[in-house]
Amino acid sequence: MPSFDQTPDKPQPFGFKVNWFALKASDHGSVLDAFEVGEATPSNWASGLAAAYSHDAPRGDDRWIFVSPPVNGWILAVSSSLPYPTIETHHNIGGKFDALFARSIMRFDDVQFSGSHRGVGFVAWARALKGKPIRLAP
Repeated sequence: MPSFDQTPDKPQPFGFKVNWFALKASDHGSVLDAFEVGEATPSNWASGLAAAYSHDAPRGDDRWIFVSPPVNGWILAVSSSLPYPTIETHHNIGGKFDALFARSIMRFDDVQFSGSHRGVGFVAWARALKGKPIRLAP
């Protein structure tokens, strides 16, 4: 298990080889609930993102998700293992994304998803406003 530092720090950059949701929210608990996070451990940006990228994390659906503190009315959920929009049936990734996206757009007025992995040329983006998907590009 990684070491989670709780010393406050500033937002850290992240990018390739990760999927993330940006949710218009200020309540950390509502995001944890929407993402069905069973057990949460507080962390700062540096240690939370390190865990989200970690290859030592548990496999499958139990990998680490960093849920950020609110930043200007947004909360970010970041992980290398978040599901993404796809028609592929491998591990039901597309179905898992659909379920998570549907839960999120019913709870938050603005939901955005982005995923990228430059090594394999993967990019995906989705957005919903007030419960209505306006963009879904696997």
